Amino acid sequence: MWRLTTDLSDGENAVQEAITGKQPLRSSYLSGGGCRIIGQNPADYRKIWERLYSAVEWYGRRGLGIFALSGIDTALMDVVGRTHGMPAYELLGGRFRKEVPRYASLLFDMDDTEGTARKGERYIKEGYVGAKFSWGMIPSKPFGADADEKIVATIRNVLGPRAWLMIDVGRYVNWTRNYAIQMAKRQ
Repeated sequence: MWRLTTDLSDGENAVQEAITGKQPLRSSYLSGGGCRIIGQNPADYRKIWERLYSAVEWYGRRGLGIFALSGIDTALMDVVGRTHGMPAYELLGGRFRKEVPRYASLLFDMDDTEGTARKGERYIKEGYVGAKFSWGMIPSKPFGADADEKIVATIRNVLGPRAWLMIDVGRYVNWTRNYAIQMAKRQ
């Protein structure tokens, strides 16, 4: 979690969280970042973002470095918005939508098809419009078209026909274009 302090506002701090998954976010990801922010005007958030983005490239331009950067970026937007008495979306060009539909993002448990479906059902009962399920929980475990189809059919049956059902094949599943089309057409 980041705590960004500034002398531009009424002394409030901007606090933001950044997702790091199961890996701890070490201070080394930000060791050079602090000196790149200190003394900078938070209203120059785009320039600060570019500077920090260049700093995290040693850790890769995805993953933990970018997660850390997103927390800092959001905190800067929060500070600028509070200073000017406006929500961050106005700083970004105005409201695009009045509401954004919520959906759950879950992982398949191929050993518990029914349990996976029930996880999604809980969110639907809480008012979410749907659920996105992803493969990749156990990269070494092959699934296969029949197992894939079975779990998706079970989830659809439990969630019902009106809930959004999205499938993210994940980074460990290397489908070809033709295979993805074939799977999309299966009934």
